[in-house]
Amino acid sequence: MIIKSMSRKEPSFSQLLDYMESGRADERFTIQHNLFGRTHEQIKDEFFQNAKHLRRRSGGNFLYHEVISISRSNRLKLDEQKEKLRQITCEYIRERAKNNLAYGALHDDHDNNIHFHIIISANEVQSSKRYRLPKSEFDQIKKTLEKRVLEQYPELQQKELINRKSEESLSKKGAELKRRTGKTPQRDIVREKVRTIFEHAATREELLDGFDRENLDFYMRGKNPGVVDRNTGRKHRIKTLGFMPQFEEVNRKIVADIKGKNSSTGTTNTPEQPVNENKVKTEQVQDYDRKPDAEIEKDQSQQKEKTDKQSQKINDGEKKDQLKREKMADRRASSQQSSGMNDGKKM
Repeated sequence: MIIKSMSRKEPSFSQLLDYMESGRADERFTIQHNLFGRTHEQIKDEFFQNAKHLRRRSGGNFLYHEVISISRSNRLKLDEQKEKLRQITCEYIRERAKNNLAYGALHDDHDNNIHFHIIISANEVQSSKRYRLPKSEFDQIKKTLEKRVLEQYPELQQKELINRKSEESLSKKGAELKRRTGKTPQRDIVREKVRTIFEHAATREELLDGFDRENLDFYMRGKNPGVVDRNTGRKHRIKTLGFMPQFEEVNRKIVADIKGKNSSTGTTNTPEQPVNENKVKTEQVQDYDRKPDAEIEKDQSQQKEKTDKQSQKINDGEKKDQLKREKMADRRASSQQSSGMNDGKKM
């Protein structure tokens, strides 16, 4: 189950209600909370009239657009799932915004889920104050609701998402951004890409192809694997993204596969990591050792020529500095002579 909440600082009730209405799957599952109107226009008017009670202030919220989504189950008929989701959503609204105006419409335009779009007024009925639910309380409502759904509706076959312990670790800046905004957009995008890659990769080639397909570059810094987002240029460690166990599991599969191939061919080569910068550097050194003597002498000659040029540049620079110093000395001497002559004339 997924619960999302998005605030709006403009009274765009009409736009959101029109969107909800256009994608409505079935009117039987519509939710009206603290609303008297029954037609679309009446409901719009109620939200507008209630918003007029709010005190005007810069940056104040007018409404919340929230979404509750569940994955489809193969144990129940679709209408049964919709009814259970309607019950869950009503329970959520009662705990989230008991005295606010709320309206919900069911959408089923996705093959893998059904979801409710909900519009919630920023203030309670006819209140001049904005109803603010502390983040800690909001998180607790979501966690409690998910736990209740898993216990009371096992036939919905929902996975634990909200209460699942995250393995991600955040930097101080990332943690502060998450505290203020509740999300880390760029990292979240990369995390979902990496999650998909690890779910489908079982070989070294599949792993690297997956990174390339998602526009990511894989790298190893010491023992720390990571990826570079080509779109932003930002680096993300696999450990920071929370996928070290998955990386190690894929790595073990690769090592086991290499061992199996070696044993079947009778070789005794040591299995290696999927990507290892030290291996690349070692191969470069070994390749140099295998060069013919003539090529080595050529390299040494080029290096000597380069060193001689650098030395010549240094010598030329020193000569130029010496000429500058001599010219400055001549100018000072000439200036002193001129000054003495002028002093004699004045006397």
